[in-house]
Amino acid sequence: MTALLAAMVLAGACGADTSGPKAGPAAKVVVSVAPIASGPVGTLLGALSVRVSDAAGLAVSGVSVTFASTGGVIVSPVSSTTDAAGIATAQVTLGTIAGAVSVTAQAAGVASGVTYGFTGVAGPVKSVIAAPRTVRFVYVGDTARVSVTAQDQYGNPTPTSAIFFSTSDPTLVSVDASGLVKALRQGGSTLVISSSNSKADTTTVTVLPAGSSNCTGVVGTTTLAVGDVQTFSGAQYGCLSGTATGAEFALVAFNSSVDQVSSIAVSITGTGLGTAPNPSLVPASSFAVRSTSAAVASSRLQLDESFHLSLLARARAQHPGFVSARDARRFQPLRSL
Repeated sequence: MTALLAAMVLAGACGADTSGPKAGPAAKVVVSVAPIASGPVGTLLGALSVRVSDAAGLAVSGVSVTFASTGGVIVSPVSSTTDAAGIATAQVTLGTIAGAVSVTAQAAGVASGVTYGFTGVAGPVKSVIAAPRTVRFVYVGDTARVSVTAQDQYGNPTPTSAIFFSTSDPTLVSVDASGLVKALRQGGSTLVISSSNSKADTTTVTVLPAGSSNCTGVVGTTTLAVGDVQTFSGAQYGCLSGTATGAEFALVAFNSSVDQVSSIAVSITGTGLGTAPNPSLVPASSFAVRSTSAAVASSRLQLDESFHLSLLARARAQHPGFVSARDARRFQPLRSL
C-alpha cells in the first residue's frame, strides 16, 4: 500500500511540469509570413506576420511590435502585440503611387527590426493624354508630332499595347502610326484622335489660310522704323516687321528678373528673309543671366566685332561727314563689354 501511494505521488509530480523552458527577453525579429511581393496600386496585398524570439530562438509573447511604412504603403494596425507563438500581424495595402515601398517591423527591446519590400505597379489604363493640345500650321508640308501617355485611375503612367492615330479630316492633315501630323492644304481645322485600350484623347489642328504668318491669330505685328526699339516683356510671343526691303533687326534675349533663374529659352523664326540670321556668339546651353549675387554668369554673350564694324563702315559710307576719325575711335568695340 505504501509503495503504490509513492508511485502515484511521483506520477502526479511529473505530469504537472508541462511548461518547458522559459523564454528570455526579446532579441530578434524575423518575417514569419509575407504577402505577395507586388500588385496593382490601391490593392490589398495581404498579411505580414513577424515572429519575436529570444537569443535562444524561443518565442516571446506579449511584446509590442510597431509597423512603419515608406513609399505610401498602408499598414493596419500600425502596432500589435505578439501572441503565445511570438507572432504579430498587420495587413498591407498598396498606396496610389507606383514604385518600390517597404514595411519595417520593430519590436520593443530589440535593437534592430526587419524590413520587407513590395512593388506597386500601375493599374489598368483609365485615360490617355495627348500632347500638345493644339497645333498651328502656316504652310502646306508643315509637320508636328503628337505624343500620348496612358495613365491608370491614379495618374500613374501605364504601358499600352498600341496607340492608334486618326484624323477627322484626312483632306486637311495626315497622321502616321508614330503620331507625325502633316498639313495637306491651307485653311481649316480638324481633330487628331489618339486612342488606346478603348480610351481616346484629341489634339486640335489648325492650318492657317494662304497668306498667313506665324503671328496670325496669336499677336499683332509691330512695325519698326530705322532706330526704333521694341521690348517684349513677359510676352509669350512677339512679332516684328520691317518697313522696307533690306530691313535689319538686332534681337537680344535677356532675363530682367532678380530671381535665381539659371537660363531662358528663346525661339526666333523669320519669314521672307533675304539671308539667314547671324546668331550671337553664345554657348547653346543658355543666355547670360542677371542674378542677385555678384557672381558672373558662366554663359556670357560675346561681342560680334565683325557685325559692329560692318555697321560703322556702312554709316561712314552713307554719311561721310557724320563722324570724324577721332570720334570714330569712340565707337570701337570694348573688350570689357
